[in-house]
Amino acid sequence: MKIFIIFLSSILNFQLLGSPGNTTDTLTIHPITFSTASPEGWNAQYKTIVSFPNTEEQWAKILMVQTLKCDSLTTGDKYLDYKKKV
Repeated sequence: MKIFIIFLSSILNFQLLGSPGNTTDTLTIHPITFSTASPEGWNAQYKTIVSFPNTEEQWAKILMVQTLKCDSLTTGDKYLDYKKKV
């Protein structure tokens, strides 16, 4: 039990020291949005170019956030598209 308490307190201290409220050295980028057209083909990768801000800042972290798109506008492979075969 004592080891668990030490482990838990160390995690909490780490979370407080690196809290998301201190974002001066973190850049968050959203390269793909829901309006981005999906690539053709099964397991096809998105290809995008991200422009970084032209400043003198130095970043300790760069977070690239991507939300998965699962909607009817997402194109799929012509062989595995069950909606067209039904």
